[in-house]
Amino acid sequence: MKGGSWARIALLLGFVSIAGCASPESNYVGSAACASCHEGAYGDWMQSDHRRAIEIPTNQSVEGDFSGATFTHFEDSYSFIRSDSAFVVVANGDSLEVAYTFGHFPLQQYLLPAHGGRLQALTVAWNTEKGEWYSLYPDEPTPPGDLLHWNSPNLNWNYMCADCHSTALKRGYDVATDSYDTTFEELSVGCEACHGPGASHVEWADSKKGSDPYQSAPKTEVVPGVGRASTVELTKELNMCASCHSRRVEIGPGLNANDSERVHPAAFLDRYSPSLLEDSLYFGDGQIRDEVYVYGSFLQSKMAQVGVTCSDCHNVHTGKIKLPGNALCASCHAPEVYDVESHSGHASVRGLEGGDLASPTACVTCHMPERTYMGIDERRDHRFAIPDPLLSARLSSPDVCSSCHPTRSATWADTQIEGWRTSSGKPRARRNAYGLAVVSLAEQLPSGGTTPSMDAVEKAFADSLTSSIQKGSLAARLAARPSPEAVRMVMMSLSSKDPFQQVGALRALSAWAGLLPAPDLTSLFQDPSQWVRLEAVSTSLTFGQTDWTERASSTALQAYVASQRVNSDRPEAHLNLARMFESLGNLKEAESEFQLAVSIDSTRSEMWLEVALFQGRRAGALKLTDPAGYKTFRQQAEFSFGKAAFKPGPIRSDALYMFGLFLADDKTRLPDAAAVLAESARLDSNHPRKAYNAGLAYQQLGNEAKAEGLLRSAWALGSEDAREALVILFMQNNRWSEAKALNQEILDADPANTEANERGAFIQSNL
Repeated sequence: MKGGSWARIALLLGFVSIAGCASPESNYVGSAACASCHEGAYGDWMQSDHRRAIEIPTNQSVEGDFSGATFTHFEDSYSFIRSDSAFVVVANGDSLEVAYTFGHFPLQQYLLPAHGGRLQALTVAWNTEKGEWYSLYPDEPTPPGDLLHWNSPNLNWNYMCADCHSTALKRGYDVATDSYDTTFEELSVGCEACHGPGASHVEWADSKKGSDPYQSAPKTEVVPGVGRASTVELTKELNMCASCHSRRVEIGPGLNANDSERVHPAAFLDRYSPSLLEDSLYFGDGQIRDEVYVYGSFLQSKMAQVGVTCSDCHNVHTGKIKLPGNALCASCHAPEVYDVESHSGHASVRGLEGGDLASPTACVTCHMPERTYMGIDERRDHRFAIPDPLLSARLSSPDVCSSCHPTRSATWADTQIEGWRTSSGKPRARRNAYGLAVVSLAEQLPSGGTTPSMDAVEKAFADSLTSSIQKGSLAARLAARPSPEAVRMVMMSLSSKDPFQQVGALRALSAWAGLLPAPDLTSLFQDPSQWVRLEAVSTSLTFGQTDWTERASSTALQAYVASQRVNSDRPEAHLNLARMFESLGNLKEAESEFQLAVSIDSTRSEMWLEVALFQGRRAGALKLTDPAGYKTFRQQAEFSFGKAAFKPGPIRSDALYMFGLFLADDKTRLPDAAAVLAESARLDSNHPRKAYNAGLAYQQLGNEAKAEGLLRSAWALGSEDAREALVILFMQNNRWSEAKALNQEILDADPANTEANERGAFIQSNL
């Protein structure tokens, strides 16, 4: 990025303007103020991606072709033109002046002004390597109103991007006007983004008096197998980088990078809620799936456990790696042991100093496989894991061996790897205990109990190489397996004092509300980590039995509300507040927050579904006491269900299913309910309950053919309830012989089944 010192940008009602220097009380001085004393570091920074993260559009900063180039993406058309000194995107006939360039390699995006001070990231980007325009979503249309349309909330720069592409951001969102007054101190990720406000440092440098406020203890060198002594400084550095290089949600106000609090291990977790290893973000063995920005991957690594940190491999000012090829790895890992054919199993091509990172002998080829994002941006996994082809096959996760040997099986690859190790006298490679636990949970039947899968989970918890983030993620995964053993392991995680494990355990407990007695979480309301404190509040609200008038719980609840207000421009925050108010019995405030959620983002089915379910609950509570109120909320709920159920997307079948159950509660709407439930079952043909309920609805309507077809589908998917319903359907339609045969199957499996025996006698009497 570039821009003058103390640049401050005001974004008001869609108009982008330079507001001039920072306010007089600002402690920020701008990166240019650092150049005279720190010429080398400043010169390095000038070459970095950080500097070019966002720039004012000029002939030098704009990489794309704005000479009248055109691009078509399904039904959407774009033109890129110059108008005097401005760079203009004509999107479906609307001319929009580019406010900023966004990034520069291997692609460059362009930020366009929108309503309420918003800047939106155009999803047609410039490929700087090939010199052409392309869509970030080439295989799917993204029309206006779509979740992935460039003008949707998901492509909003102010919330999604700005914090990590500028210095000292203030989003400035106003709920009342639904608008932004976004400001920042420097139009780049400048020196002070990492070092903190520089005014006091400049004052010290000018006066030569006192001590340097930037001074910190020097880091020790890495000693393989021993780790680091200066853990405070390492924690400070990792927290600093993780503030942007992580998948996370902001939960509290930021800390200045130079603030002494930042060295505390909990400091990062006081401002952010980092993502666990969820299936939508990571593969089952911990490999990167979605864009997760390194932190969650690195925390899984043995390197992180022994004290390696970002600056050991990366020049902190250029952002580039310090040494080429395997030489970087050899700075810790003895090349005579690891940069040899007996280790890699491939003949050496480039050797220690080689720069060809695509070579089979490059360490990163096997230990840091790449995944492509945004169509062309290749990024490396930072788990530094040992390839395990067999585990990858079981988890359907990427296998680095097949990337070079696509026609070979996982068994072949595993045999090759073990052959190399045997021939060089090495034992079998350590298996990924976390991955083995995940695959075991995935293969476990939902019957619960002490099973081999629980054994695998327990082994992973006990393994010294299972990282905190992996243990926390395993605890959260146990939510789907509410067995006594799972509950025991979750409670052990809850008492571990490790924030990742505690949060994972709390999320599992939330899923078990109604199955378990409410746990006493009041001690966690005063945990050192704000992340844990807020998660404890969320879990307590789910159980609904906490006395919020107590001092500790009241303080924690207030902090929870404040954490949601930090993200008041996001619908998820308002959903969380709505659930909180409903749990506390404040239905008026709950209704207001639910409506705010859908007003901020009306494109997402899940938002409307949450509103519909709430309105349905309100209607149900008034059914016997307030007929008029019951009718009003039923009408509101039906409208919201309709919004949720008839939008395309991954939850449409679920939304239709819940809509159908809602309609079925009113017997006059049973025909509509049956049609909606049948559509839900059609969209999700592997869900037995959906087919079963649709079949029941048609059975009640007397539509024998449709009822039978759906019930048979549900039975084929394993629903015993559907088989029972089929027997009754046959009886209702005088198909006594078929009813007898099917009822006998039930009795053969369970001779003591009272209902089946009684039915059998009645069926026999009608034959």
